[in-house]
Amino acid sequence: MVPEHPNYNFIGRILGPRGISVRQLEASSGCGILIRGKGSVKNAEREERLRSKNTPGFEHLKEPLHVLITAEGNDEAECDTKLDKCKRRIEKLLKPEYDEFKRRQLAQLAMINGTYDATRGIPPAI
Repeated sequence: MVPEHPNYNFIGRILGPRGISVRQLEASSGCGILIRGKGSVKNAEREERLRSKNTPGFEHLKEPLHVLITAEGNDEAECDTKLDKCKRRIEKLLKPEYDEFKRRQLAQLAMINGTYDATRGIPPAI
């Protein structure tokens, strides 16, 4: 479950700029990561439409916001190891604080936007 914390963007913290962080986490853990539940669709009007029409494949929109982690492996033990590793890393991201991970995300975003100051090694203040 994603904790409720006003004014903190947990989805953005997991996904990262342009989805970079979630793709890196998926690659390093060998797991699939999906943000599901109420609030997981970027457009609130579209989410409400999907939820009210009981659109197949979107039943999760009636559940609280959560992260779905999937893994494939040769046996159950391998899957459990991958899932545990990924779960621990995601739980660390669900703490509302400014840290090195957030600093790196802001630097990646600044590079994407062309506003990164390499001489200082940090993104501009937001």
